[in-house]
Amino acid sequence: SAAELMASLAARRPSLTFRLAIVVILLLSLAATGALYLAWEYGRRAADEAPTTEARAAPAATEGLDAAHYWQKAAKDLEGRMPGCLFGNLALEVSTRDEVLRAKINAVFQKASARFHETLDEAVERGVIAPLDTAATGQAMLAFLEGVILLAKSRNDPEVVRILGPAIKTLRIERAAES
Repeated sequence: SAAELMASLAARRPSLTFRLAIVVILLLSLAATGALYLAWEYGRRAADEAPTTEARAAPAATEGLDAAHYWQKAAKDLEGRMPGCLFGNLALEVSTRDEVLRAKINAVFQKASARFHETLDEAVERGVIAPLDTAATGQAMLAFLEGVILLAKSRNDPEVVRILGPAIKTLRIERAAES
């Protein structure tokens, strides 16, 4: 949680500027994560109401991408630059310097991966997609999304998310063959 992260920072006595930067990043990330999650949930609900199997599968995969694109584009329009994934940015900066922070950031990514995993499990259960390794595919989807956002940030171009993002629907890791 944010409180635990701040407590671990306080115990290490980093500079006030660094601590304030972490607080701002956490607050912005929580807002962005909440918006992305709401968009993802909206997509899942829309998928439940869609008339065909193909139509049911598409909204859940694209609504979250639309939210990510919109948020990155809005930030660029306001500030002239893309923020990227705030947790990804934090991971890049501190994950090799501080084990406690690395573990907390990893927990955020595990929760995000679990959302993909749960959605994939549900899709397999409903027969929307063929059986696959939902845990590994969920991790691959998260890695793909983080990579797309990082590439978009490096180009300062939110259109990269809109253009490349839909390929996330093609990711699929098969179950390991049972011996």
